[in-house]
Amino acid sequence: MENSLDHLLTGAAAPQPQNFTPEEFAARKKLQREAVYAMVEATTMAVCTDGQRFRDYLNVQARFDRYSVTNALLILAQCPEATQLRDFDGWREKGAMVGKGQKAISILEPGKQYTTLEGHVGTYYNVKSVFDISQTNAARPESAPRPEARGLVSALIAKRPVPIELVDRLSTGAYYDAANRTIVARKGMEFNTLFCCVSNALAKAEIHRLGGDPNTELAAFDAYCASYLMTRKYGLDVSRYSFPVLPEALGDPRAARAELSRIREVFHTLAVRTDRGLAGLDKAVPSQAGTEVR
Repeated sequence: MENSLDHLLTGAAAPQPQNFTPEEFAARKKLQREAVYAMVEATTMAVCTDGQRFRDYLNVQARFDRYSVTNALLILAQCPEATQLRDFDGWREKGAMVGKGQKAISILEPGKQYTTLEGHVGTYYNVKSVFDISQTNAARPESAPRPEARGLVSALIAKRPVPIELVDRLSTGAYYDAANRTIVARKGMEFNTLFCCVSNALAKAEIHRLGGDPNTELAAFDAYCASYLMTRKYGLDVSRYSFPVLPEALGDPRAARAELSRIREVFHTLAVRTDRGLAGLDKAVPSQAGTEVR
């Protein structure tokens, strides 16, 4: 048997039938899961001790906003430039073929639930082999045009959980006033600055809504990351963001993934709300274009 478990993470381009006994099959699946979890652990440590690697992780999570933190970490470790993933059959259904010799990307998908002796319900996770579009002969889709500035801002603030107050002078651009549950924003900001500042304040408001203290340093970091994810997702300039020093709370892998999950939850909430706002604008009649979505 090979000493390395790497071979368990690299499936063939096409599934090959294997004659395993049930015991051998279960043992192989167990080794696959262990190898994947080891990869997650190592990637978490790399991400949370290196600002550039952390930024790389955020870039992956921004592209795969519906994927869990664990799977975003696995994509980062194996194919950080991935843009569209499907399994072998999924690509075949799309009329595309995976290239010969391409290594599969291992992610995790939920399987059956189980109940512990203490009565706790858990979920088994299975290793799933997927391939990026770059590993296939599928035609690369054209980049979607960035939403028009007015529409994107309208979508960002649609269904916002707190009101926004505009003021003439404000050095920070925008901030969340937790005491009054209000976002305060400066008038006259250019589009990119406005999106970054307001998305940050909205992230703080979301943290507050979820029961967190929005005035802590960790909440400020989480909101900053969620704002970066939003700005990156919608194709705006992210050069104003920097991650030279990461919080000590990210030092432990388990605690780090929990924190990354909180960041992703806030980002996902903002992104879903914004996407719905954009969809509403697309359906609006011309006379309503650019108006606030309620």
